[in-house]
Amino acid sequence: IVAESPDATAEVERRAASGTVALGVLRMSGTRAGRPFGTAQALLTALADDGTVAVGEVFAVGDREHALERFEDLAGERLPEAAEPAPAELGDGPAVDPWERHADQLRRWTEWFDAHDLERLLGAMAPGFRQVDHRDVADPAPRGREGVQTMTASSFELVEDLRAETELLAVDGDRRVARVAYAGAGMRMTTWVLARLDGDLLASQDVYDDADDALAALEGHARVRTPVQ
Repeated sequence: IVAESPDATAEVERRAASGTVALGVLRMSGTRAGRPFGTAQALLTALADDGTVAVGEVFAVGDREHALERFEDLAGERLPEAAEPAPAELGDGPAVDPWERHADQLRRWTEWFDAHDLERLLGAMAPGFRQVDHRDVADPAPRGREGVQTMTASSFELVEDLRAETELLAVDGDRRVARVAYAGAGMRMTTWVLARLDGDLLASQDVYDDADDALAALEGHARVRTPVQ
């Protein structure tokens, strides 16, 4: 990260501690290739007798259950109920911070895509969902929920090991820009997607060939900012 983003900064918020074991949220932000980026992850650390870090593990910010299980395993005791982080603090439930809200929804979408779970992917889209593909090689006609479901099902049949790699680049309110790369059967295709959320559901997606086009489209709705400080 430092090599790609020399201006990157990091901040850790401690959420629970027991002896030499601590659990918190690690936030990093900066610019990469001239574009703002930010990440939020659950960070688990354990110190050795000399004060150095003996264990350092990160979890998706929404993976509260596994982070807490690992914390209790290293601490050798169950975290007292009163000290247990509130659900929103580690991303389990509605996230107050816009970046964490989008990061959690994007993480869940990626997990369901990798599992080829069409039912959950369809359930993640709002009833009036619309997708427009602005790439030169794509059909520009808008697609609704059923159209995207049919297209995705065909992709799963053609590429049995199809997986998605996602990276959140920018957020402004309900809208975000993410890099979405698809890989499988020896192929790889990268897109940049401007998405809008309605609550926790995808209300719309615009797909682009270039990150600058997606970020410019986001700027057309509102000023782009880096929400992870």
